[in-house]
Amino acid sequence: MIDILVGFALLASAITSNKIVLCFIHPTFFVAIRMLVAGTMLAIASAISHVFLGKKTIRHWLDEHATIIRSYGWRFFAISIAITVIPSLCKAYALSIMPSYKMAALGSLDPFITAIYAYILFGERLTTKRFTGIVCGLVGMSILIASTTPLESVTNTWWLFSYAEIAMVLAVAVGRYGWTLGQVYLKKQVIKPLEFNAYIMIFGGLISAVMTIFEGPSAYAMIKPTTGLFWTMMAYTIIIGNGFAYTMYAQILKKYSASLVSLASLCVPLFVSLFGYIFLQEVPSLSFFSAIAFFSLGLAILYRDEKKQSQKVLQR
Repeated sequence: MIDILVGFALLASAITSNKIVLCFIHPTFFVAIRMLVAGTMLAIASAISHVFLGKKTIRHWLDEHATIIRSYGWRFFAISIAITVIPSLCKAYALSIMPSYKMAALGSLDPFITAIYAYILFGERLTTKRFTGIVCGLVGMSILIASTTPLESVTNTWWLFSYAEIAMVLAVAVGRYGWTLGQVYLKKQVIKPLEFNAYIMIFGGLISAVMTIFEGPSAYAMIKPTTGLFWTMMAYTIIIGNGFAYTMYAQILKKYSASLVSLASLCVPLFVSLFGYIFLQEVPSLSFFSAIAFFSLGLAILYRDEKKQSQKVLQR
């Protein structure tokens, strides 16, 4: 369990550093740089480990990945859109408008989205307990949406939702679908977590770079002059957030059940609220903790229901 907590703490710290970086740079340009640099670093790390630890040649490594690209290249390209492009752009936009703790709390909808996908895509039975857990998650989301911040209220809104809130819900829904597809290849050991993240980040970075070019000069112009803080946070989010934490998350998905990982992911908004209070002077509202309480209750119900279903399968 220590590896799960460390991995989520690192992911949470990356959200805080991203919030700082977005004060200097446009979201699309930020995603392009972050993904391309991090993906390239992971690819280099994979090649080095292949040569020195695997005791094979670079040519063998290249041939191996040429085979993977021929067999799964377009699938990984599509998965990268779902995992890196759409969620990263939506999260960057939301993070530039709403407090980091609210953005992270809305990210906790992930396990409830997972339960809905399991019902729709895989035909899993929607038990009374599972339905109750999903309702608790939706109540938590409603509390967060009701607590619209002043900056959100002056931006565009659709009905009761600010565009930032819509962006975050979309990021979670699309991102979970992408990880659901990606987890299939990780569990089948078609590709290792390190190489998988390298693929989706490079593909995602290239797509974001093209989008930046089409958006025009304003997309890659700095919002304000860079400082040492900007370069420090940019390096941190690329090396720790994308390079290390994402790879650790992929390894966690491979090692533990999706339900346990989803349950443990509730610690992310708590870590983010702590980091936001220390580094961004963000003070979480009462609605934030109320939403987390509903998320916790809903997740506990979902987790117990899955354990009960698993025990029934084993007894057959």
